[in-house]
Amino acid sequence: MSKITYLQKKIINKLYLDRNKRLRSNVGKLKSISTEELYQIYNDSETKFCSQGNKLKFNNFTSGYLGVCDDKTCKCKKEMFTKIQENIEKTNINKYGVACTFAVSEFREKAKKTKLEKYGDENYNNPEKSSKSKRKNMEDNGIWVPLSEISDWNLYKRICLKMTNKTFKKFKNEINPNNLDRRLCGVDGGYQLDHIISVFSGFKKAFCQ
Repeated sequence: MSKITYLQKKIINKLYLDRNKRLRSNVGKLKSISTEELYQIYNDSETKFCSQGNKLKFNNFTSGYLGVCDDKTCKCKKEMFTKIQENIEKTNINKYGVACTFAVSEFREKAKKTKLEKYGDENYNNPEKSSKSKRKNMEDNGIWVPLSEISDWNLYKRICLKMTNKTFKKFKNEINPNNLDRRLCGVDGGYQLDHIISVFSGFKKAFCQ
């Protein structure tokens, strides 16, 4: 792809972008050019592929291509995660001499002091904040699909599964006193956790009325 000219960039700025260089909301209505093509022109970029030769998933104009393709069985996701972990460990070793910073007593003590000052407990843990931080990192590195791109049905199933597991863990001793393994419906020798209202019925009631 040839270098973008000053005139091309000026036209794109005027027609498609706001002051913060983000796409205007009505760009999706354009038929002559896709968001991906616009991204390629503006960034002098071409279609990108994963290590296995599959086309990388395009996210949006701001972040461009994700680090993985659409194929769920492709090795590129595992390779991406491994590469990120290796880079983190390499950086930590170069800076602190260890792969994990929490192996350094100075960092552990500093973390405890901060938690004690902020929350009154040196062992305080905020799972919700940690979960959001993890999701942002995973999305930014192209390992997880952004929630905004997940369908309502798949997002609803994910929320139900999370709540089901959380409830089961909290009341496990009451609803499963014999500590049986959880099994799918129809499989003998285990415990089946079912919903009073099916997940699909709940979804239809919540979103399809």
